[in-house]
Amino acid sequence: MDINAIAEKTGLLPEEDCSWVENDVPLSDRGVRVDWLYDFLRKVDRHLQDEWERFDNQARATLYFDYVPEPATPQFIRDQEITPAFLIPNLILPLTRKLKSPFYARIPLEHRGKPNLFVSHTWSQVLVSGNAFTTLDPISSAMRNNKGGRNPYVWIDIVSYNQHLFENVASDMKAVISSIGELCLPMIDAAPFSRLWCLWEMLCAHVTKSEINIYEPSASPYDIGYVYDVFTKDFRSVSDALTTLPKDKEEILNAMIATFGSIGGTDEYLCKVVEHGLTKQSDKPWNTPRK
Repeated sequence: MDINAIAEKTGLLPEEDCSWVENDVPLSDRGVRVDWLYDFLRKVDRHLQDEWERFDNQARATLYFDYVPEPATPQFIRDQEITPAFLIPNLILPLTRKLKSPFYARIPLEHRGKPNLFVSHTWSQVLVSGNAFTTLDPISSAMRNNKGGRNPYVWIDIVSYNQHLFENVASDMKAVISSIGELCLPMIDAAPFSRLWCLWEMLCAHVTKSEINIYEPSASPYDIGYVYDVFTKDFRSVSDALTTLPKDKEEILNAMIATFGSIGGTDEYLCKVVEHGLTKQSDKPWNTPRK
């Protein structure tokens, strides 16, 4: 994948025109215009599709013309999903390696702003797709339809957090959520309840008295009742929840103990939070934001 071509195609600031000092912009102030991010990721997705289309066209040409060489296989699989787990190592880190900065540093200034929404998500969730409901769809739609005049800026870790640094991440998230005052959880499926980061961020929102909005597509089979049922049947303890990095799990569990006194105390508090936040009426899909 030609990351320089993607940077030029998507209008990122040239690396030589950027500078970064970590404390220049407070972590909680690093928001990105959600429609810009949505468009950027769609262009990344399109770039990967174009690589496979060129491969297919050249492969067909080799069947008819002896002088056409065999095409080089694209670096990434066909129909690669645009997830944080894919973007961080393959795009975000390479685009910011020289600066040692968050992706935020390369976003044009007119698309940066103080965020009014913290996006909680799993690293496996698809952010954009041409033919499926994804993490950013309901957020972008809600921002466009907003009647309250809020600036459509979001805090999302792939943009706002410096992926070259890993210090006090759990306490950082609590401070960021408290500063922003509103968290959204795109519930594409029940996966967030198995991920320790999502559980911690939800708890942070509650203890800091931040608003929580849960988004789900009306076309999804995962309605409120289903997700609540999955949680009540499958949840045993936050200690069973997963993180991508083992050290993250240790840090978050320690933060939970410091906040709630024990793992058992955290489990009890979380169960109350989920029961309060999710209705048990299975015939009401989350097709609108809920608080």
